[in-house]
Amino acid sequence: MRLHLDITNNCNLRCKTCIREYRHGVNLDPTLIASIIPQAKKIGLIDVSFTGGEPALHPYFEKIIDTVVNQNMKFSFISNGFFLDKYKFLIEKYKNYLTAANFSLDGSTKNIHDKIRQEGSFNRVLKSIRYFQSNNINTFITMTLNKLNMHQIKEMLDLALSLKVRGLKFTTAIETAFNSKIVLNTRQRLKCFLYINELFPLYSDRINIYITHALYTKGGINFCSRMNELSTMTINPKGNMTFCCDTVGDGYIIGSLYKESFISLFDKYINEVYKLKRERLNIIIQEKKIKGFNTCEFCNLYYREKYLKNVGKPTR
Repeated sequence: MRLHLDITNNCNLRCKTCIREYRHGVNLDPTLIASIIPQAKKIGLIDVSFTGGEPALHPYFEKIIDTVVNQNMKFSFISNGFFLDKYKFLIEKYKNYLTAANFSLDGSTKNIHDKIRQEGSFNRVLKSIRYFQSNNINTFITMTLNKLNMHQIKEMLDLALSLKVRGLKFTTAIETAFNSKIVLNTRQRLKCFLYINELFPLYSDRINIYITHALYTKGGINFCSRMNELSTMTINPKGNMTFCCDTVGDGYIIGSLYKESFISLFDKYINEVYKLKRERLNIIIQEKKIKGFNTCEFCNLYYREKYLKNVGKPTR
């Protein structure tokens, strides 16, 4: 099990696929992190995954890593790869605790990647990938599929092979108020899913290929592994436990760690998971057609509607 910490919503990029909706200015309190790590460890979470925003932009990033390592927990991170110098201390000081380095790469060419993210970011992320791979760290690439890059699946696999990374993860953009023009529809997601599966036997002996829940989760009552296995607890920069790290904006809040203990909120999270599973089962039994039923859209729509019903329209 993993503790997923969105330690900051600050980011140097304005990616077209961003699910945080460009909400900046909040960093997770290092003191709060220090208080919840022992609780997370007590219930069986064995490592920590750092994301954001861009994790390295947290002003106390190194101190936070110290906190985790001092509890003898391992960690990984997800980054846009822009600030390699801010990550080198991980190799110099904590290489034995670093389980994986994950980098977002949204195109096999500079033109495509930079169009989605920012001019100059393609060359920087390649440099970061090569650095961690050359230091024998399990290095992964995540490609967020959308209408601008969905034609580059095979090319991305070839690039990943040339970079000698451990694996390539395919996910997709989740719809927000900012990215609806490039989000894949259900038919396009299924087309990508089937094409990746078609390519799988041609590449799987040379690289690990992953299809994340955001792109496609099989039909029936199946959910992503995070829900089925309760494998990841997520804390956002405001100190709230959220339902999932792939929910839009600030996420759908289980409760505040400033008001309740980590273990208490974990108990509430378990209850929310089973409520949602029952809802999905009812939809299947009643043979309803729900938008995004086989993707993250299902959970996002469910919790957005729940939020609107309870408190009215959210402010931005």
